[in-house]
Amino acid sequence: MFDGQSHKNFMKLFRSLAGMNTDMIQRILSRMPRWYLIRFLNFIHHACIHDQRIGFSSERLEFFQRVLMCCPRALLTRFLISIDVMSLVNLLERCDVLWTMFFVGLINIGRGSDVADLLTFLMESINDEKFVVSLMLFLEREAKKQNRGLPRELRQKIFDFFAINWCILTYIVQVNYRDEMKQDINCIVSLMNRWMQEFSQSHGLALNPKLKVEVQVFH
Repeated sequence: MFDGQSHKNFMKLFRSLAGMNTDMIQRILSRMPRWYLIRFLNFIHHACIHDQRIGFSSERLEFFQRVLMCCPRALLTRFLISIDVMSLVNLLERCDVLWTMFFVGLINIGRGSDVADLLTFLMESINDEKFVVSLMLFLEREAKKQNRGLPRELRQKIFDFFAINWCILTYIVQVNYRDEMKQDINCIVSLMNRWMQEFSQSHGLALNPKLKVEVQVFH
């Protein structure tokens, strides 16, 4: 995949970045042509993470994660989409910042179903409901960043993602209305509708009436 000269150039770049702070890494990456940055990320992933001749280390993985955090979200998403799911889980481990960036990137390009599938996979594979729910809450937080974060159009997409994924929304509701929860489906559905109404009003988003859950269908 990489010829000898490319291998040397990428290793030199990798080692030079290791001595820089986050701001410096961001500046270096921002100057790279997008195709070159993708090739560089692929090199780190395949050569530095999987190549036994170089050897795996937790320090190298942590540094790679730091480099990924410095990438533009769209490019990060493009890179992570190319990785098989088990490699993705091993690469991102429990780095909630990267998971959140990736989820936002997927939702932005209309692949919210992939986010739902990944959350389900994580729930089943790592067997840690608390961590997966925390990722859902981080994603919810991204939709709240009115006037200081994501553009409204993207926040709207994240909100709509929750509104159409009832299973995921159930976890959000259980956290936000913990004291009002009852083991009753009609109560849960009522709180789901309440969350959608309150969240959209509080954060300047639109609630499509068609997304509301009809409580009476569960009677």
